[in-house]
Amino acid sequence: MSESDMTGSPVHEQINAVLKKAKTENKRTIAFWSSSPRFSPWEWIVPFVRSLGVGAHFPIFLSAYPLDGYCKLDIYIYIPHFVIAADQLRRLESLDCLVAATDDDEGDFPESCRVLAVAHAFMYNDSSVFLHAAGHQTKFDGYLVNCRLGNSAQQIRELWTGLLPRKMFRRKGDRFDILACGYLRSAALQENMRELRARRDAICYAPMARGLAKEQGGDRIALYAKKILRTLLTNFPDHQIIFRPAPYAEVDEDIRELSASFAAFPNFHVDTSLERLQTFARSAVLVSDVSHVLFSFAFTTLRPAISFRPWIREKSVAKAPYGALITDFTSLVTSIRQMLNEESAWSARIRAARDRVVFPPETAFSDFGLLLERFMDNAPLDDRNTWVCIPRNLEEEKDGEAHAIYKLLACDQASWQTLMTFARDIHTESSLLKAVCCLKRLEEAGDGPLDAPFWEDLARRTGKGEVKNLSDLKAYCVGIVKTAFLESLRSRNLRGMIALEKMYARYCEGGCPPA
Repeated sequence: MSESDMTGSPVHEQINAVLKKAKTENKRTIAFWSSSPRFSPWEWIVPFVRSLGVGAHFPIFLSAYPLDGYCKLDIYIYIPHFVIAADQLRRLESLDCLVAATDDDEGDFPESCRVLAVAHAFMYNDSSVFLHAAGHQTKFDGYLVNCRLGNSAQQIRELWTGLLPRKMFRRKGDRFDILACGYLRSAALQENMRELRARRDAICYAPMARGLAKEQGGDRIALYAKKILRTLLTNFPDHQIIFRPAPYAEVDEDIRELSASFAAFPNFHVDTSLERLQTFARSAVLVSDVSHVLFSFAFTTLRPAISFRPWIREKSVAKAPYGALITDFTSLVTSIRQMLNEESAWSARIRAARDRVVFPPETAFSDFGLLLERFMDNAPLDDRNTWVCIPRNLEEEKDGEAHAIYKLLACDQASWQTLMTFARDIHTESSLLKAVCCLKRLEEAGDGPLDAPFWEDLARRTGKGEVKNLSDLKAYCVGIVKTAFLESLRSRNLRGMIALEKMYARYCEGGCPPA
């Protein structure tokens, strides 16, 4: 029976009683927290808890939802489970560490313990500055990723320090830690796949969530799924074709109708489960669009994945760490056949790509156990590959907002989505940030059609009440960039000049003026 089935006192008091008892037995208390089942956190939490053993630790699983209907494991055998609301977490006591199962699992965390968030997606790029995750330092005390940090440790530290205003920090510590070890989900899946020994007889089509902008593929299921599935079923009749829409997307009427339209094919299957094990174990090749499932599948199974993007006009086949990026149907079929015929070569190639920049999942549990001990002790490792410390901005710097914006704009890896997040949620009064965000967005869209929400959002971000056409919008934003750059020149603001020089050359006619 679940610990949450205990009656009487409020759930936080029940949890505190259990934790207090564990502390009297000199055990370190660790809570794993999940606010949504969509990433199947029990997939890796249960085997990791088993690897910890029963000696010095007392782990519990906290969720904002009941496990019935989601989890196939009898999780209560391995770890006590409680259902608790996110805003009640602050009332927990006698807790050494809280581990958020993904970086999306936020909550009102207790100040008395250390809080670590685990990256939900596979981190691959060894030079990445994780700019999209910069806000995590305001909500957690640490962030666990899986790629080697050494080559970018200094870059991460310099960019993140002072990037966010002091008022945003919910945690009181003067430091934020980025930790790295093997991908925990891969470690768990590999362990279970060895026991399962499933026949490798399938090709999986796993599209990402719906509702993206048209130039990013739009509603990929509505626009492309039927043709993709028919292509796979027609050209690979000897393989099972598994249709696996993103498990955290709502299985709506469109998906049900699409699935029903292929029901006559005996080798067609639909997988809407949260767990990936069965599908990963059976699939020889996986086809998706731009989902991180490409890395998860390839780097876990050492089998190839294809990022298929038919909305791109130019036909192309490009190598990728997980396999290939393809834009046309003919090349899709040809590449899958080649991948099926050269399994060993592809396995070696993917392993080499994986091991070059990320930590192997084979030792992830033991490595994470050691990192977790140091994290609870608040004692960072002196190892740039596995631990980077970011000083928190506990005192407001003069001109801090301007400096933070220039840091953002000087970073080539800052996408328009990242800039829009900062413009919407953090530096809301910066017309420069909004203008650059807008220009990057227009540049990425190219000649493609832009939907109504796009126009409305750009108008709102730039502070321009009405947007009549692309030329009007672009001229307005270019004017803001030009004015800011020339002002930096006049005031000899080196930080501003560095941040805006490339943008002036890219967006303003005539290139950069002489210094």
